[in-house]
Amino acid sequence: MKFIITTALLFCFIMAKGQTTYHVYSDEIPWETSNPVQENGKMYSINEAISKASDGDIIEVHEGIYREKLVVNKDNLTIKNYQNEYVLVTGAEVVNGWTKASGMAEGVYQASVSNLKFETEFTQLFDNGIEQVMGRHPNNTSGEMMDPMGENSGYALLSDVWKEEGENANGYATLEDENFPNVDLTGGIFRGLTGKMRNYVIGNITANEGNSVTFKAHNNGVWKDAGAIKNTQHKFSWGFVMHKNLVDSPGEWFKEGNTVFYFPQNGEAIHQTRIEVQVREKVLVLNNTSGSYLDGIHFVAGNAEMINTNQAKIENCSFRHLYPFWKSKGYGDNNTEKTGIYLSNSSDNTFKNTQVAHTWGNAIAVKGGNNNQFENCLIEDFGWLGIFTSGIYATGDYIRVQHCTFGDAARFHIRIRKNIKFDILDSDFFGAMRMGEDAGPIEATSTGTLYALNMKGSEIAYNKIHDVHGLPVSDGGYNKQKITAFYMEDTENYTAHHNLIYNIKADNYTGPHSITRHGEFLYLGPRYNPMDKPVNYYNNTIWNVDFGISIWNIEIDNWEELGINHSTGYMKDGHFANNIFMSGTGYKMSYVRQKLSATGGNLGWVAIENSPSIETEDFDAFTAHVAKYNYHFNPEHNQHYDFSEGGNHFTDADNGDFNLLNQSSAKGAGVAINGITNADNPDCGALEGSNRVMQAGANLQLADRLEQTNHNAQETVGIVSFKDEFTVATLSFPVEVHYNTHEERDVVIILKDPEGGFIQSKTVTVDKGVGTVSEQIEIDTALVINENYSVTIALRPVGASWTENIVTVQQNFNIIEMPESVSFIDPLSEYEATITVNVSYTAHEQRDLNLILQSETGEYISSEKVQVEKGSGIEEIILTAPNSLIDGHNYRLLAALREVGGNWSTNKATTTHNFILDSSGRIINSHESEKLTNIITIAPNPVIHTIKVSGVKSGTTYKLLDLRGRLLMEGVLTNGSIQLQKLIKGIYLLQFENSQHIKLIKN
Repeated sequence: MKFIITTALLFCFIMAKGQTTYHVYSDEIPWETSNPVQENGKMYSINEAISKASDGDIIEVHEGIYREKLVVNKDNLTIKNYQNEYVLVTGAEVVNGWTKASGMAEGVYQASVSNLKFETEFTQLFDNGIEQVMGRHPNNTSGEMMDPMGENSGYALLSDVWKEEGENANGYATLEDENFPNVDLTGGIFRGLTGKMRNYVIGNITANEGNSVTFKAHNNGVWKDAGAIKNTQHKFSWGFVMHKNLVDSPGEWFKEGNTVFYFPQNGEAIHQTRIEVQVREKVLVLNNTSGSYLDGIHFVAGNAEMINTNQAKIENCSFRHLYPFWKSKGYGDNNTEKTGIYLSNSSDNTFKNTQVAHTWGNAIAVKGGNNNQFENCLIEDFGWLGIFTSGIYATGDYIRVQHCTFGDAARFHIRIRKNIKFDILDSDFFGAMRMGEDAGPIEATSTGTLYALNMKGSEIAYNKIHDVHGLPVSDGGYNKQKITAFYMEDTENYTAHHNLIYNIKADNYTGPHSITRHGEFLYLGPRYNPMDKPVNYYNNTIWNVDFGISIWNIEIDNWEELGINHSTGYMKDGHFANNIFMSGTGYKMSYVRQKLSATGGNLGWVAIENSPSIETEDFDAFTAHVAKYNYHFNPEHNQHYDFSEGGNHFTDADNGDFNLLNQSSAKGAGVAINGITNADNPDCGALEGSNRVMQAGANLQLADRLEQTNHNAQETVGIVSFKDEFTVATLSFPVEVHYNTHEERDVVIILKDPEGGFIQSKTVTVDKGVGTVSEQIEIDTALVINENYSVTIALRPVGASWTENIVTVQQNFNIIEMPESVSFIDPLSEYEATITVNVSYTAHEQRDLNLILQSETGEYISSEKVQVEKGSGIEEIILTAPNSLIDGHNYRLLAALREVGGNWSTNKATTTHNFILDSSGRIINSHESEKLTNIITIAPNPVIHTIKVSGVKSGTTYKLLDLRGRLLMEGVLTNGSIQLQKLIKGIYLLQFENSQHIKLIKN
């Protein structure tokens, strides 16, 4: 025995000794007054620590922001925050280079994001850690993302919504809004909550006029099908439009191509604000691992993937803003399941003390696997897109949810789609169905089969399910607002007890149209599916609901054809005891007959004589009637009270306290149920035995969101302006930089090649404070055509090296081929029988260079054509001029670079030159040439080092050509001067972007 103990202790010692702890540090802590400087020997990437770690090691992460996707590929790895510090892993990157946007609303800025690689169709933008709103109309100023009927929530009432006949035909909608902006919405997005959720439309806007839009459906369904949709189909519906031209109020943004537009919040200095956009789809990947432990790590702007993941524990974490807007093709679960935390074939995993919130998509999906648990978690505010999304979507077996809170949701809180055991205990459910109807917070269904869904003895107990209202829809003759607390369609073999269900009311629509208001306790189905196993409801309290229980029974007309042994649905083993129901609510069985497909699809209705359908407010009469058709509730000791009697039975029902008063007739009125009740004569209702159900929900202390702090005292640097593209001959790269410094600093501008290799740098020392500096990086040899060169701006102590960088920003740029161009070189002089013209050109391949003489109104007079090779050059073209030219008249020369053998429709570049004959008929005066000579001057000329240019504004692009027209240098005029000391002696042509030329002599 001693030997065994000694050996065990020795083994533990070896294992402990072999375990290594790695520390990871951040160089971005915006909630501190300054960012730390990176130090040699420290790790600044969690992924780097993972790569160095071995199975079973520990990684302690120090406070700060980490911009990376965590990919765990070791078993039994622990990743935790150091000493309870705040650690944020984000899928977003900072955007710099903001300039005032042209052609947009006043106050809008724009920035290039060409250097960022976006992994999702759309993105999300954060201002000092707070998510902002995509540019839309109506504006969303309430912050509520799922309140279509709410004021200032970003939705408008729709009218005149219809579609032409034909596949992919035009759709039309009018937004009832007197303040609709007068902007072009072509290429924008229309989102309409039109009818049943499966018929909601996402449209690509093709035209707009007034407050109406024309669109073509992007998503599949009735709006893309061949059939027409009449403008009477939807008596009411809601919608909005999105487009960059709708960025017109603080907090709105839009990304179009490689540019982001943003209207900063009131009072913000944009260059001192941390603005980020999501670029990575995922922030956490735990695939093919076992025993991972994550503790105190917070994730934002990305989702998580756990495929073949076992025995992972995620504790004291949060996942927020998991997925951006996207244009989904469909509305079902398969369109959304991977947008949140996605578990596939994963078992024995635990989520504890964790928040999952704020997303356009799904929260959690558990596909396959076993024994996954969720304890003391907060899952809320998900499904903004308005299609099928769930707090937990489940096809994995043996799932347990306990002490969790499920808040606002577009549709389901929990959705069960396979034969699984799923225990739901001590949890709080509210605010489901914000974006639709005909479902509820807890839903199970066997849709797609001809048999009931088996929940394998699941327990649903001590939960609060309350305050669910839904959204009404109008779809043809269907004008209804239906929400259901327990939507247990064709579902058997479970027990629901001690649940508190209240305020399930379709009471939030105040419009002029008549609708059916149906907020119910329980929908059973079972349609055509037989339920032979138990369906138990014990000691539940149901209060302030529109409706009680409904059954939809379908007889199968062709059951023998289908080769099945049942012809209708039924419930053989129901047990309803000790429940408290509100009187005056309805109980209904709808009994119909259909022909079915093998997957339960309706192939047609069949008439049924003397249908036993029933609707009544008498629970006893209802259960007695449906028992004749094999629906056995077996009711015992249930209590029924009028709503007006609530004060006689409950402590404070209006505020959710359903403790029984001593005088209530529900006290001691129940029947003892083994394993369920706690006394021989138990109370009826959810508070039987204890007030355990009143403690339902998570008790979770959320971490302070420190990223939502941005100390203005923090030193920053940003790129105000730098082009995304330069041509291959560029030797000068202008950049404007914004800085905010605590003391005198070096601003270092560095050019790098696509592999990160050094090209050139320039250092400028700036004073303490806030300011901008404009500089040019000069290079000796032109860069080759390629993508993803970069400019890096580093802020450093004066005289320091890169190891002491305080903060850096980077922007990518591309080197592209010179654009094809033509321009006239010298002003015209004498005209005799011919006109001699020098034309400079740049051609990407062999081209025709056409010189055309026209009247001042563009009528053809004569022309000449030469062929030029690929490259740049100057071509002398002699044009025979007719004797018909008239003294004193205006004429025009057109130079056109075209495809070989082409015509005007194949022009690649053109330029024009206007002139007039003087009274002698011999001298041609060019108005443009005279204007050039008078306005633009250079000095000195000849030049040795630097020329000064006057008559051209700063920022004008110039090109330096040799006398053969070859491009030698290109740049942007800065401070009125051009550096030419590296140019060899000779005669050159200096050309500006308006095609004006000046001869230049270099000594």
